[in-house]
Amino acid sequence: MHTTLTSALRRPVAPGFALLAVFIGMLAALAPPANASSAQAGNHYYVLIPGSCDSAGQAYDDVIRNQIEPQGSIALKVHYVASAPPLPCSNVGYQESVNQGHAEAARVIEEAHRNDPSGHFTVVGYSQGAQVANLLLEQIADGKSSVPKGQVDAKIYADPMQPGTGIGARFPKGMAIPYGGYVAPGQGRTDFNGIPFLRYCIETDGVCDTRDILQAPGGYAAQHGCYGYGVFATITDGVFSNQSHFWPRINCWGR
Repeated sequence: MHTTLTSALRRPVAPGFALLAVFIGMLAALAPPANASSAQAGNHYYVLIPGSCDSAGQAYDDVIRNQIEPQGSIALKVHYVASAPPLPCSNVGYQESVNQGHAEAARVIEEAHRNDPSGHFTVVGYSQGAQVANLLLEQIADGKSSVPKGQVDAKIYADPMQPGTGIGARFPKGMAIPYGGYVAPGQGRTDFNGIPFLRYCIETDGVCDTRDILQAPGGYAAQHGCYGYGVFATITDGVFSNQSHFWPRINCWGR
């Protein structure tokens, strides 16, 4: 640019045109390169919050290996106790487990944002992890996190807080159950202050689909463990409707 501008000034041009050439050259020097925005763009992170008895997040391993890493994104597993009495993995009450998961999920996403302020974050939660995801999204939506809501979206699976149909939405919020440290979380939000999201529920999974209360218990046994059979493939598809989507029954029991 300096050579071009110097050559232009050596030519016998009118003084007004020379000044214009200098001004244009100055603007060109100040303007960012055409690809500056892409060069400064941050990484895409998937904050993966697992369900009960999966504190290591193994349910997401295939998604990480086959989808997240091949597209150049970064998986951030949220490790927490994932306790759910009376299941044998349990050593604290359910609500305490959710609280621990929320605290750890907030730490993970905020630390990643500090290290990569322009990064984008997809929050992913399954089952108990979906309840944790709701709490994290509420925190970000309400401006109570250092992570800007404009850099966040979410995929939520088998959500006990699914509006209208989740098992946690069937009881008054805060209602305690005598055994296991369970506290009804109430209904999840239908809007997270503009954060794009999509909830997925396999039909009759009693955690998120209690529309037919008679089918819900058997549906839980037959469907709740089936999200790895195709449904989790939607984690990286970039589709967000801000609604709940019911997936047809998979019936993976015994596979």
